[in-house]
Formats: sequence, C-alpha cells, structure tokens
Amino acid sequence: MVCQPMLPSAPSRVFISYARKDGAALAQRLQKDLNEKGFDAWLDTQRILGGATWTIDIERALDEAEFVLALMTSGSYVSEICRAEQLRALRKDKCVIPLKAQSGADVPLHLEAKNYRDFTSDSRYPQAFTELLADLHAGNGIVLKPEFRETSYVTVPPLPGNFVERPEALAALRDALITDDGGRHIALTALEGMGGIGKTVLAQALCRDEVVQQAFPDGIVWVTIGKESAFDALTRMREVGKALGDDLSRYENELAAKNQYRNTIRGKAALIVVDDVWRSSDLEPLRAEDSPRSRLLFTTRDASIAAAMGAREHVADLLTEEQSREVLARWSRTEITNLPPIAAQLIHECGRLPLALSMLGAMLRGRPATYWKTVLEHLRNADLDKIKAQFPDYPYTDVLRAIQVSVDSLDETSRARYLALAVLLEEMAAAPPVQQCLWE
Repeated sequence: MVCQPMLPSAPSRVFISYARKDGAALAQRLQKDLNEKGFDAWLDTQRILGGATWTIDIERALDEAEFVLALMTSGSYVSEICRAEQLRALRKDKCVIPLKAQSGADVPLHLEAKNYRDFTSDSRYPQAFTELLADLHAGNGIVLKPEFRETSYVTVPPLPGNFVERPEALAALRDALITDDGGRHIALTALEGMGGIGKTVLAQALCRDEVVQQAFPDGIVWVTIGKESAFDALTRMREVGKALGDDLSRYENELAAKNQYRNTIRGKAALIVVDDVWRSSDLEPLRAEDSPRSRLLFTTRDASIAAAMGAREHVADLLTEEQSREVLARWSRTEITNLPPIAAQLIHECGRLPLALSMLGAMLRGRPATYWKTVLEHLRNADLDKIKAQFPDYPYTDVLRAIQVSVDSLDETSRARYLALAVLLEEMAAAPPVQQCLWE
C-alpha cells in the first residue's frame, strides 16, 4: 500500500506502537532518532513508567498521526493495547509500517506483509532506519485485508431502550480488561457487584466500545448463564463455536465441544462474555488458558467465584446522583429538569441501584406528583422483616422493596397474572400457549 507521501510543509506525526515489556528500548530510540530527522514522533510514556491502560492521550495521538510504526514483538502480539492501536490506525487509513523488532515473534494476520524492516539487532539498526526513513517519505504502508476492515462480529444483546451512559464506569472496566501484560495463563476478568447494580448493562456497553472491538478482532461472544438456565452446557458451547466460525460437527458432546473450542480459541483474539454466573463450574468449559490473545469476562454477584477462578476482580459502582436522576427521568418519561423535588428521596430509598430506579420510574410514568409521594411512603413502609424472611439469601433490600411496591401497585387480576409467571425458568420464553394456560 502506498499512503499519501509526506509533503515538506505537512506535519510529520509518527505514532509508535510498542509493548512495554520487550519493545520500550527500541521505541525510545526510534522516537529520539525520528525527532532529530524532523518528525514529531509520539509514544505512550506512561507505558514505560508502568501504566498499561488505554488512555485519551493514545486515542488523540493515533487520530492525529499520519504514520504508525507497529513494533512486532512477542509482547505486542498478545497485548490488547497494541492490537487496538494497530487496528484503529489501519481502519482509519493511517500509513501503518510494521517493524520486525524481535526475532521469532508471531505476526498478527492484520499486519502480514511481504517484507519487514528488520530492527532485531543493533548491527541492523542503521540500515533499517535508513530504509524506514525512505518508507516514511514515500508513504509505504501495508494493506489491511478486507476481513479486518469491518468491526468485530458481536453477539451481545441490545442495550435497554432507556440506557444511560456511565463513561467513568465503562472506562474503568475497559482498563481492567485491555492490558499490556498479555500472555496470562488464566485470562479471566470478573465484573462483580450486587444484584440490580447494572453489571449486565455495563458489560453490554463494553462490548459495543470501539476500542474493545479493535482489541478483539476475531469476535465478541455473549453467553447468558443465570441461576436456572434454560440451556445446557453443550448448547451454550455450540453457540460460542458458531459465533467463532467453528466446525459444529465437532461439537458432538460436551467433552468434544470443550476440546474443539480450546483448539479453536488458541489462535484467536476474541472476547467471551459470560453473564450472570452463579457457579464456577459453568465457567470451566469456556476457560481459555492456552489462548494468550483471548479473554473471558464474566459478571457475578458472588465474589468467591472470582477468587476461586483466579480472576482479576473489578467491582461495579453505584450510579452517581446525576445518573440516578437520569435513569428515573427516562423511565418515568419526565424531563430531568421537571423531576419533582421528591425524586431525590426516591433515589435515596432505591440506593442508587439502576434496577430499582427503572422499576419505579416505569411505575410512575404519566402519574401526577401526588402519586410520587404515595410511592415514597410505600417504599418507606415496606415490611423489611417480611421481605428478608421470604428471601433470606438475597441481601439487596432496596431492589426487593422496589419490586414489592411495583407489584402491590398492580390491580388484583394483573398481580395474579404477573406472579403466575414465576413458574417459568430464567430466560425462558412465555409462549402464547403458556400465557393462555397461566392467565386462562
């Protein structure tokens, strides 16, 4: 690929993509020498100092760069940050020049080329640097293969209609997932938090994040487990295999499926997301211990599962006060500036939990301000002892109070029909014959 040649008067911004553990020394040397030749060479100095997260500085520097040097080492091959940098640059039509920086290092498919400038030894450096300067002046970069031009294949469920963005929470979760210390034997990240805090929605938003999709070009696959899953392990494995483009004829039984999956995932850069995990045994078939470029993220309310699996733990935070107001406003279809003063007290009673706020907001939709006061009184008067007795293993009383108030607000017939649905397993569809039977 011949990129736009550099004009004498044009800015000469060069972004250097490298892995901290085995590419920092060469990256610094290239930066120094390129700057002396009149280029504006940029590298992430925070990575050298020990930082290993995606930052706004990286994003801005990449978008402003004309040229990107991809230093190919064992570390960059397994680094999600390097992979995201490379694919972001290629998809934005930057002039990307891969440099062979370590003998024997694997090369990702999206950086494959006929020839590479060889920076594997000090003795080769002067000649290779001269060749690199010629490439920069001529705009000689690689051609991105069509299969990598599009964003990753994602099977994540759609975000809820009244989705409220949580940028700080999303960035924190992304930092926990996308790292420069690839090659871990157990590549698991656990998103933990109490029921109703919004773990699932946060994970769904993460899967739609552009940087995350660039870091995992072979796909992002979503699996829902739940306490009473309607699907067995083999069905779930086959769905994952299908999303990865695997040969499903090899998924004959659970053992065969597990072996085939692990053989396939070994060469992939994919993200497997397992939502609502209640037992560590549900994760075992999907562990990718021998896949240095893939990751497994799971959500759970049980911190002991993360500890047992050796996962990197990340705890989901509550909504901020402003985010809580936005959730309540959207679900009640009220302009946020028109929320009644009593909204602050409702938010407090809901503990800033998204699930509780969305349920109450839906119940308050189209209701007068006087009804908001009635709901607040019901929340405060809810029989906590009775709730705890009915649900002794569920400690999140703010959510349970909201459920009780919303169910109690239904008319007698609707309440009976709603409660009849409790016989269905989690994630089970309520087909029309089932509804006819339950609701007469």
